[in-house]
Amino acid sequence: MKILRVIPSGNPVLGMERTIPPDTQPSSCIKKLIAELEECDPSQLGDLSTAVDTGELNTLTNPPPNKRTEERRSIGFVYCGYQTEVNSDRTLYIEK
Repeated sequence: MKILRVIPSGNPVLGMERTIPPDTQPSSCIKKLIAELEECDPSQLGDLSTAVDTGELNTLTNPPPNKRTEERRSIGFVYCGYQTEVNSDRTLYIEK
């Protein structure tokens, strides 16, 4: 992981920023990345749907035609101890 920012206390925040590929659901991308960070198989992680509505998460980055907008929206949540944010432009931030 790399330092994404420094918080007011002066401590660095370790994390990563990724773009979710167009052919990948955010929910599967998040599980895969956190499993890599934890050096485990994604199946060993808890159920993502206990941390966030995965249907809403997946719709955020691929809205139906009648719900598309230029406005950038995001969903943030904690999963397996990682602060996670997914943006409608398919940007994913994960911080420990």
